[in-house]
Amino acid sequence: MQTAIEKKQQQALESISSFFDRKDVQARFEKTLGENSSAFVSSLVSLVNSSTSLQECPAISILSAAMTAATLKLPINASLGFAYIIPFKHKATFQIGYKGYIQLAMRTGQYSTITVNEVYDGEIRSYNRFTNRMEFGEPKKDAEIVGYIGYFKLINGFEKYLYMTVDEIDRHGKLYSQSYKSGKSDSLWIQNFDAMARKTVIKRLISKYGIMSVDFQQTIDKDGQVDDGLGAAQRAGLHVVTDMQANQEEIGFDEPEELPEAEHASDVNIKPVEQPQEAELPKRSF
Repeated sequence: MQTAIEKKQQQALESISSFFDRKDVQARFEKTLGENSSAFVSSLVSLVNSSTSLQECPAISILSAAMTAATLKLPINASLGFAYIIPFKHKATFQIGYKGYIQLAMRTGQYSTITVNEVYDGEIRSYNRFTNRMEFGEPKKDAEIVGYIGYFKLINGFEKYLYMTVDEIDRHGKLYSQSYKSGKSDSLWIQNFDAMARKTVIKRLISKYGIMSVDFQQTIDKDGQVDDGLGAAQRAGLHVVTDMQANQEEIGFDEPEELPEAEHASDVNIKPVEQPQEAELPKRSF
């Protein structure tokens, strides 16, 4: 026999599933993704099935986050690290991963290489913060990670490094993430600090010094922001109603308890641009 909570969760899941079964919703995904739309929607449904917190988010906010990922042609399989749909402030929100930033950069056709790596103690012999010049060396024995460094080189020969220490990244995370600052276990910063550190460095590197398309710039501006979904849905040509018109679809709940489990999210058949993201940095002075 189902408990009241289990029944509520089942009703929420059925409501969301019915929403994504709508012909106008499916047509929008087909227009955006073509033959990949079915796989993407299946992946989205699996993602929602795996997270009770996402099930408690309004379906329209899930649609908004999903459409952002679909428009950017980024898979939402959490294990791939390109993009995520996570519950935040009672809404579903889109967040791009560091691999997603690298992917969008490579699509501009202006980068010959772009990468972000962890830095072990001893690998940076000297660093001049005024000229951004550094000299690389070998890590010390049993060295710990002391920072992260991003690097890109454009096809015209221009290249740039950006280095942040672990402490600098930690302060950045606590400044911009309330869940991390308060120590919540469902914070991406706590669950996967390495991925968030890489994202912080590569995002700052590209936004400060890189070449970005208009879509790329808009993605950086919107990354992590909560959207009520109504604007995105209306722009997509979907019929939506306000919360007052359909408040029975709003489900009250506490703060998110978990993030979508990676193993429950199906992969999407969107081939990423090949990129040397794991390439070693040139060990030279400049």
